[in-house]
Amino acid sequence: MTDPRTLWHPGAARLWLRAATLSAMIAAAMAALVAVLLAVNHAYLRLADPLDSPQMTQIKTQLAVAPKDVSLRRQLSDLDSRLRQDYFTRRDMQTRGLWVLAATVALFVASTRLVVLCRRRLPHPAAHAPPPAPRSSLGRWALAGCTLMLAGAAVLAGWTTAPPAPPAPTWPAPAELAANWPAFRGFDGSGIGPAAGSSTSFDARSGKGVLWKTPLPLPGHSSPVAWGDRVFLTGGTADKREVYCIAADDGRMLWVGTVGEIPGREPPPTEILEDTGWAAPTPVTDGKFVVAVFPNGDLVCYSVEGKPAWAVNLGTPRNGYGHASSLAMYRNLVLVQYDQGGESDGRSSLLAFDIATGRQAYRRPRGVGQSWTSPIVIATNAGDQLITCSNPWVIAYQPATGTELWRVKCLEGDGGPSAAFAGGLVLAANESSMLAAIRPDGQGDVTASRITWKYDEAHHLPNICSPVADAKRAYLLTTEGMLTCLSMADGRKLWEHNLGEKCIASPTLAGGLLYVITEKGVVHMLAQADEYRPVEKADLGEPCQTCPAFVGGRMFIRTQKHLLAVGKN
Repeated sequence: MTDPRTLWHPGAARLWLRAATLSAMIAAAMAALVAVLLAVNHAYLRLADPLDSPQMTQIKTQLAVAPKDVSLRRQLSDLDSRLRQDYFTRRDMQTRGLWVLAATVALFVASTRLVVLCRRRLPHPAAHAPPPAPRSSLGRWALAGCTLMLAGAAVLAGWTTAPPAPPAPTWPAPAELAANWPAFRGFDGSGIGPAAGSSTSFDARSGKGVLWKTPLPLPGHSSPVAWGDRVFLTGGTADKREVYCIAADDGRMLWVGTVGEIPGREPPPTEILEDTGWAAPTPVTDGKFVVAVFPNGDLVCYSVEGKPAWAVNLGTPRNGYGHASSLAMYRNLVLVQYDQGGESDGRSSLLAFDIATGRQAYRRPRGVGQSWTSPIVIATNAGDQLITCSNPWVIAYQPATGTELWRVKCLEGDGGPSAAFAGGLVLAANESSMLAAIRPDGQGDVTASRITWKYDEAHHLPNICSPVADAKRAYLLTTEGMLTCLSMADGRKLWEHNLGEKCIASPTLAGGLLYVITEKGVVHMLAQADEYRPVEKADLGEPCQTCPAFVGGRMFIRTQKHLLAVGKN
């Protein structure tokens, strides 16, 4: 066993002194290098937008011009993944770097302490106390360096643990949403298509102007949604529910998603009206996933390539006609207006799920009874809002959290028409009550203060078709085919015209025209004007109860048995 006294033999002490000095110098150099690297990396994380890439901006610009370009979409997805991976790798480096800095500082402190000990003179027996040993200059520098290192580490640790800059959004930009048709009646649910519109001269009976016509395996009243080169819709019966993906270019069926068993699924409704059917709600898509809901409460998600992503059952809704409310989408959330039962049953709720994972983001109770309306998401001067309609309330929510913002009591009877938004006003209507034009900037019950104007001619009010409007005019369509145009300035009636045919599909604005599709499959195209002015008429050759989708100069229409496309080749 080594005699400890030999460790402090003058010769051994010199060796310890040299080793400790070298160790302290190396530790100091390493600590300084790590501190500099941490500072540079921290500046990058704090100041730079991880997705602010010129290459990404260039690809997005090209996509806005050619939204159907599959190659560009893949490039954007790959670049997005690389940039995000780089960002999170740098954040991980920051954490690991702080540990390395702490270790090198600790080594530096220990080494300098050893240097001080090695330089200390051993006491000699004497009659008087020895003078105090002079403090080593190296020790003083060590203390100062240690203090600076610890202070730097504390500052960096504080910066790193401070709330980091939020990562760039993973959801589509507003321009991408507007360039596609991701939900029922378009990206904001208001039924307004692109200014370019599509061809107005077509006839499905003769095939004139029809690009393609694809048979659909199962029936349904859901409207098509479209993103880039793909069109999605649903079909269903009491025994089977499916999601379809069809190529926008040539109408090929790309894949069929058949809904399988879902844990916890409740028994299906015993009866659903034929007018509603088993596939009435329209799905939503963000270009990566497509989500669909069915009247038995199945909520299912597929990737746009057809791979099942997730599925939950919301519980069988207590709905007299069958669940028909379409889904809405906000950022990374798919929104479900699940109205059912009576007003006092406590069954109705607003739900939000992460579209990529299916994780439930929130569930907010709604004190309303069953309805068939669909929620819409609008952008107002007061912020984004989710608008819902159900007897007797129009209720606005903060779409990210489900927090209620305001409500207006103006509806009666079974709710069918969804709201519309134009000219800064929310339009909510039902045949048993009125059309109310609401200013969406209040809080709480604003019934007495936010209705700008109202229209209550009973035979002009809809019970199924949703209103549509631009900044100048609002259009109402009854099931009996009465079409009415109102001034958005004051609700004054501008004109009315009886089409003489039953109408289920809500009217749509696109390319400067008003599209009205009758249940027999006749498409009326009218000028958006202060007088009734028909422009064109087309025949779909089959009954139709759904709303068209407009993407890339084409119009996609679901008839009773087919999906067809008209417009640009």
